[in-house]
Amino acid sequence: MDKVLGIARYIWQRKDGGLNQMGFFSLHKWLFLCYSFILVIEGKPFKEKFHAWANGPALPALYKLHKGNFKSVTKGWFKGRKCAKISQRYKDIITQVILAYDKYYDDEWGWGKSQFFHYERTYHLDSGYSIEPPWRKAREGLDIMDRGNRPIKDADIKIYYSQQLTGGDEDGTKDNESGRHSEEGSGK
Repeated sequence: MDKVLGIARYIWQRKDGGLNQMGFFSLHKWLFLCYSFILVIEGKPFKEKFHAWANGPALPALYKLHKGNFKSVTKGWFKGRKCAKISQRYKDIITQVILAYDKYYDDEWGWGKSQFFHYERTYHLDSGYSIEPPWRKAREGLDIMDRGNRPIKDADIKIYYSQQLTGGDEDGTKDNESGRHSEEGSGK
C-alpha cells in the first residue's frame, strides 16, 4: 500500500498543489489513469487491483483508508502514512498524464463534470484517448448504479493504453483521417 500512497501523494501534489480541492474519488480516477500508463511504459507499479465501481475505477484498499471522509484530500491526510518514494521516471509519466488530461478534469466529480464515470456520455480527449474501456468492460452486464466489485484486468488496461500510446483505436487500428492519436499530448 505504500507504493499506492506514494503515487497518490505525488499526483495530489502535482494536481492540487495544496489547494485542497481534489476529492478522494477523483484521486482514485487519477490513480487509475496514471497506473494505466505506468503499467504500459514501466510495468506494474503496485500490486493492489482497481475495481469497477459505479462511479469509476477505485482501489478498495485506498478506500478503506479514507472511508467516511468525503472532504478533499489534504496534506494532513498523508501525514503519518507510509508513502513510498517514487522514481523520477514515474514522476515524469504522472506529470505527462496530468498535462494531457487535466483540461478534462473537474475538482468535485472528476472527469467530465459528471457524478458518473462514463455512462452519461463518452469523453474522448483531443488526442483520441478515452479513459473508459477497461472500466466499462469490467462492468459489462451491470446497471448504471449497480455497485459492482469486479477487478479491472491489467491485461485489458495494458491492451487499451498500449494502443493509445502507439496510435491505435480500441480495435488496434489507426484513425488517420481525423488526425487523432498524434504524438502531441500522447504522454510521450
